[in-house]
Amino acid sequence: MKVYKSIEEIDRTEPCSIALGTFDGVHPGHRLVIGHAVESAKERGIKSAVFTFSTESRLQKKKNAEGKQAKGLISEDEKLRIFSELGVGYVFDLPFEESISLLSPREFTEKLLIGKFNMRECFCGFNYRFGFKAEGDVEMLSGLGRELGFDVNVLSELKIENETVSSTLIRELVSEGKLEEAAKFLGTPYSYSGIVVHGDGNGSSFGYATCNLVPLEELCLPKEGVYAGECRLPDGKKRACMINLGSKPTLGKEERLIEVHILDYEGDLYGKTITVFFYKRLRDIVRFSNVGQLKERLIKDEAEVRSYFKGR
Repeated sequence: MKVYKSIEEIDRTEPCSIALGTFDGVHPGHRLVIGHAVESAKERGIKSAVFTFSTESRLQKKKNAEGKQAKGLISEDEKLRIFSELGVGYVFDLPFEESISLLSPREFTEKLLIGKFNMRECFCGFNYRFGFKAEGDVEMLSGLGRELGFDVNVLSELKIENETVSSTLIRELVSEGKLEEAAKFLGTPYSYSGIVVHGDGNGSSFGYATCNLVPLEELCLPKEGVYAGECRLPDGKKRACMINLGSKPTLGKEERLIEVHILDYEGDLYGKTITVFFYKRLRDIVRFSNVGQLKERLIKDEAEVRSYFKGR
């Protein structure tokens, strides 16, 4: 898979069947769009591609309902990993910079989609928008396709349990700690990948050593609390784990971390990348009177995690 990170890198490519969208989370609706583009490219003997904007640059421009910077569901690296798994040939993963944001829908289509990407057909969701101030919609795109000679394929909304699958819905569920429900719409358990950093060693002192990950501010995270989950190790194997997301008030630590205690595992993971899958929220973070009470609660948490996996 060839990834282009800037307009300047792109010389006119081979003819493409392109999936268009932001693809935050790469949920089942996104996978349908991308899957159709990949399959059609195979049938037509052309390249498959995804055109999206880099997560960080896109989120810097986007605000949520409270006027705060929006947060993404997955990291840039994870998004690209999934695209590769889906068989995509090219990824045009461009920064959302002013030179692009000011293009009218027609200019966007002629200069980028056709002029740079050599697009012969595209696939997108029913609510796809493009061009200056998102003035272009799928009806306009279809009209440009008829005029300029490319095929436009618009996929209908995907519903699960009578709810339209959307990144917005998934973000809401994740941020509320409703991980089991979020997994239905995401198509997979919510996960977070990061490099293991050194902590203060407090967990090791009472039998609960942790792998510590520093949360990225631009990503949507579950509600603070204790979770049952799994950890994918660098060798690809998964192990059950208990996760503390948030601060450690009993120990007087206010820093927000993702602390992962991997059950029945001993190994040095410092400096290595792991992926944590959040399955079920067990409880809130609590300030205990002393470390002894905290340890008693951790023993109960561990029992709950083990019971959860026995019942799966």
